[in-house]
Amino acid sequence: MNHLSDLEKGLEDGLQLDKDPLVEMVDEENHKQEEEIPEKSYGKSYDKSCDHDPQEDYSHHKLASKSQSPDPDSISNHSTVAPPYTIFDGSDTFILISVACAAAFFSSLSSPIYLPAMPILEKKMHVSTELINLTVVVYNLFQGLGPVVWGALADGYGRRPVYFGCLIVYIGACVGLALVNSYGVMMFLRCLQAAGIAATVSLGAGVVGDITTRTNRGKIMGIFQGWALLGGGFGPLIGGGLTEGLGWRSIFWFLVIASSCTLLAVYLLLSETRRSFVGNGTIYPEYWIHRSPWMRVSPRLRKRIHKDGGGDMDTLQPRTKPQYLSFLLILKEPDVLLILFAASLHYAAWFMLTTALASSLADVYHFNSLQIGLGFISNGMGSIVGSFVSGIMMNFYYRKKLEKYRQECLGKWRQEEVVKRGLQDESEVDDSTFELDESKFDIHGARLTLCLPMSAILAVGIIVYGWTIEYEVQYVCPLVFTFFVSFGAISYLNFASTLLVDIYPEKAASAMSCVNFVRCIIAAGMIAAVDRMIQSLGQGGCFTLIGGICLLSNGCTMAVHRWGPRWVAKRNAKKA
Repeated sequence: MNHLSDLEKGLEDGLQLDKDPLVEMVDEENHKQEEEIPEKSYGKSYDKSCDHDPQEDYSHHKLASKSQSPDPDSISNHSTVAPPYTIFDGSDTFILISVACAAAFFSSLSSPIYLPAMPILEKKMHVSTELINLTVVVYNLFQGLGPVVWGALADGYGRRPVYFGCLIVYIGACVGLALVNSYGVMMFLRCLQAAGIAATVSLGAGVVGDITTRTNRGKIMGIFQGWALLGGGFGPLIGGGLTEGLGWRSIFWFLVIASSCTLLAVYLLLSETRRSFVGNGTIYPEYWIHRSPWMRVSPRLRKRIHKDGGGDMDTLQPRTKPQYLSFLLILKEPDVLLILFAASLHYAAWFMLTTALASSLADVYHFNSLQIGLGFISNGMGSIVGSFVSGIMMNFYYRKKLEKYRQECLGKWRQEEVVKRGLQDESEVDDSTFELDESKFDIHGARLTLCLPMSAILAVGIIVYGWTIEYEVQYVCPLVFTFFVSFGAISYLNFASTLLVDIYPEKAASAMSCVNFVRCIIAAGMIAAVDRMIQSLGQGGCFTLIGGICLLSNGCTMAVHRWGPRWVAKRNAKKA
């Protein structure tokens, strides 16, 4: 653990610097302009007696008033209105999520991007197909282990510093892979590459959890997860084009250039969102590494962020030291373990198909590298459509369930008010004083009900794919059904991931570390076995078995749907 201590010490030393040299000039340039801008703040008085998720207080306020949140720039310093959950909205949210998506995209892209080049790498490295497949297996293993360390550092030191560390390690590994000539060195660098970039998914989920509430989280989380997994669908297409045109080494040079541009975007545009450093965003970061140049030049943020030590201090969460095994405390909970097991099996089924598809197109249909890459377009389109559609579905279904729950609670409250105040009927009750206790809302049902149809879509798609390959049906048919497999897998994983962030909003990065850990470990094991399964059972038998396992895993999802609220209530009672 010495290297972890050194990494922590380096981060702490870096945080002691008062100024970022590049943005110091921007501060001086904007100093006079800031004096002319009226500094208006959010109110700082709100009830802290509740021990449930603070974002629920904001939701209660919205539902009770039945009105939109007041413009933060128009609220006076003496207002008693509860501060918003976050000041990042509109274009600010778009910028933060776009940068987070760009960084997370490389996590899923780096594994399949060189699948079309694997036959060439076998000859170049003088190894067998099974040994080349191990490079995919070890990538998935370290993709699951990497976020354990990075996620803990993100919770302790903020999102921005860890983004820098992840991308720098990843870029260095890609440079080495572009120059490698040895199979052993390539295996090591693939492990380093995965460990470096994998945490960008949990970091991005942490950002989403920091700036969203349950009301809008479904759509944004769906978009983020879709883009984060999009590389699994389009990676082979990019890799096939590069390998055919410029050679296999160009794959890794492409990754170096693209990830370097993303690192620059993180530095310039990604503001710190960790609530233990900036609260709801109104608190000016203490250390330079948490300050982005964008927050100094954006007129909206400059008016909302308080440089004088002010801001909504009540939204500031206590800081904690990195806890590298904290994800196990989340993973040991029965609802978390069961839903992740089911979701990870669906992800692994999709990735098994993706891994086997390249060799199937080459062996059965005699495709070259470019044609193999083009064969993944349908797979990639399923990822895109699944990410957007699942997010929209989650938001719609959540609002529908929440409104139904609100009406039920409102009816009971009216009856109680009639009895308490001795009124004649419910029409005399003033509904404006009603406040909804969202902590008792069935969030498990709102998220997991949609999992079953997605599982059915995936199972049908993967079974039909297997038998069409088995009987060498015209290649368009199996490629079309890869769309449904990726659509179902992405949607299912989005529902499960969003539920975890809902349950652990203050530990979103650690929650997503659990997601990455379980899905990557299960995927690695199933990918290692896919070749032997195909040899023993054939394409049809192999993927029929996988589809059946995915359908059976929904028993875990149904168990969480039924008993999840009870388990959460029991955990909250222990904390109280």
